[in-house]
Amino acid sequence: MSISKNIFNGKKVTTKNIARIGNHSDLLKITGDHLAYAKEQVPKYNEEAKKNNKVDMELHIDFAEKIKSTDEAVSASTLKNIGYLYLQRLYFQLGVDKFFTENQDPDYVDEITGEVFTGLRQYGFSKDYKPNPLVEMGLFMDTNGIPISMCIAPGNTNEQTTAIPLEKELVKMFGEGKNKFIYCADAGLSSYHIRNFNSMGGRAFVVAQSVKKLSDALKQAVFNDCDYRLVSDDSPVSIELLKTFDKKDENHGISTFHLLMIA
Repeated sequence: MSISKNIFNGKKVTTKNIARIGNHSDLLKITGDHLAYAKEQVPKYNEEAKKNNKVDMELHIDFAEKIKSTDEAVSASTLKNIGYLYLQRLYFQLGVDKFFTENQDPDYVDEITGEVFTGLRQYGFSKDYKPNPLVEMGLFMDTNGIPISMCIAPGNTNEQTTAIPLEKELVKMFGEGKNKFIYCADAGLSSYHIRNFNSMGGRAFVVAQSVKKLSDALKQAVFNDCDYRLVSDDSPVSIELLKTFDKKDENHGISTFHLLMIA
């Protein structure tokens, strides 16, 4: 006769013998009622099993000590950064993601006239070589650097096509021939049509020109060091002087901002 216990493993139950009380002949030597004797032994084994399952533990905690992070799962942070979710919702509701895309604006058609308009942001030639859609702005300033007129055009617009229309608006503002207007630009805005327009109506122009691309006759005229004058006071000046003067010397009488013209 033995004492056994049930062990549960999921849905399966197995039986394990934990003690042997004795066979029938042995129990008859002890008691006349061997079954009652066996039942009396079961509570003793249950009590002993309870004692064996108890573990005494003493834990000391130093709250001033910092716990070091490890690779264990228990050491992983439970902090979640969810504050950005509110801003993210507003970001997409306002369409900010579409506003800042690397795509150009599509063309749109006027519902009444049927006229097709080019989108403002278009791929063009950027001086910083970034492949981004551009918006072109034309600006005119006076001698003090104060803006007096401007225009906005799609980024793929040839800037030479916007100069003359903008100048015409200035002519309307200040009156034809009432004010001296000198057009100053680099080589990119010095086309024949622009120079021709600024050769009449009391207007003049000063534009950059590559000396290498000039004819031999003009190259000789440029370097003959003759008839150069300062724009500021029309006094004669030589190329050699411009090569040798000290720009830090306040007594030389030549400003680095003066323009040279051939008379």
